[in-house]
Amino acid sequence: MVNLTKGGNAPLSSNKVQVTVAWQDRNPNAEELDVSCFLLTDAKKVRGDDDMIFYGQRQSSDGSVRVKDLAASDGSGRKTSFVTELDKLGRDITSIAIVGTTAAGPVSALERLSVTAAPDGGEPVVFDVATADATEAALILGELYLRNGQWKFRAVAQGFNGGLAPLATNYGVVIDEPAAAPAPPPAPTPPATPAPSVNLSKVTLTKDKPSVSLAKKSDGFGQIEINLNWTQTGGQKKGIFGLKGKAIDLDLGCFFEMSNGQVGAVQALGNTFGAYEQAPFIELAGDDRTGAVSGGEWMRINGSQWHNLRRVLVYAFIYEGVPNWASADGVITIYIPDSGPVEVPLNEASNLGMCAIAEITNDNGGIKFSREVKYFPAHPQMSEQYRYPLQWRAGRK
Repeated sequence: MVNLTKGGNAPLSSNKVQVTVAWQDRNPNAEELDVSCFLLTDAKKVRGDDDMIFYGQRQSSDGSVRVKDLAASDGSGRKTSFVTELDKLGRDITSIAIVGTTAAGPVSALERLSVTAAPDGGEPVVFDVATADATEAALILGELYLRNGQWKFRAVAQGFNGGLAPLATNYGVVIDEPAAAPAPPPAPTPPATPAPSVNLSKVTLTKDKPSVSLAKKSDGFGQIEINLNWTQTGGQKKGIFGLKGKAIDLDLGCFFEMSNGQVGAVQALGNTFGAYEQAPFIELAGDDRTGAVSGGEWMRINGSQWHNLRRVLVYAFIYEGVPNWASADGVITIYIPDSGPVEVPLNEASNLGMCAIAEITNDNGGIKFSREVKYFPAHPQMSEQYRYPLQWRAGRK
């Protein structure tokens, strides 16, 4: 392991590098650190908004950088990881900036912050960032950069006034800001083509604000991704639900109703993983039974086929173990291209084994997200409550 101090650098022995930012907050109830990557030219600017990789855009257009873990619990704090394949970068990209921002308060609220650049098969490079005196809400943590044909990692820790939006603007990203109140219209002029923009707004659905809607899009919604994540303790994912020695299996699933009235379920139980390119246009990405996948479980909806879906009820259930939802600190996050993510925290106590988390409905071609967070003993009671006429029998995975 190579340990760097601020300003230090080290060569990377592989073109495939995993970059991990890990942190622990002094206040466990504080908002998470948002970690982003920017693909930069020699001018230290992005070529376009696709060169910003963050919670709302989790992969570069060329596949060279993608999010692996997003604010995932690791037992002692949280981490966000990126996989970078440097040989896939365009020739005009000469550095990748790794930044961290907080929504409220300075970075000094973090008790621990580190960046690790781990080349595939090589020695990891670690930078422990000093945060005690940081007064800014944003830090440029480090960068991968190309020098004389060799990729290196540099420890930066440079403060930046403002949050993610001004930092992104500094790198040349066009940010989608709320529209100002309209002024009296001037004489008509030919409309200019609007520049592409990135929406950084994150929406959390609560009891007081239980729903949010997106307008219909002529070209569809792209790939809609749904993530279920929850607290991990003792370095072992999911252990908070059960007693020691018995791993817990928390599963993500959904009920769906097609526009033709067909209903069904997508879940690991019964091996009904769905399909993305054909009906029901919903697919469970995988079933994490061992607890080894720190990023939680994922489901994706084919937004280009949204007109074929009437509604989707997203749920989670305890396949094995003792339910203890209040201790889980669980959250569902829904990612929609060109829009900020929608979060639904699971922050209510229950000893029942199943939770209806959010309902996604087709609202005249648009999408409406509604918070549910209602608990049920099992599938039959929940499907009856939400009017999904399904027949149930005991099943295994």
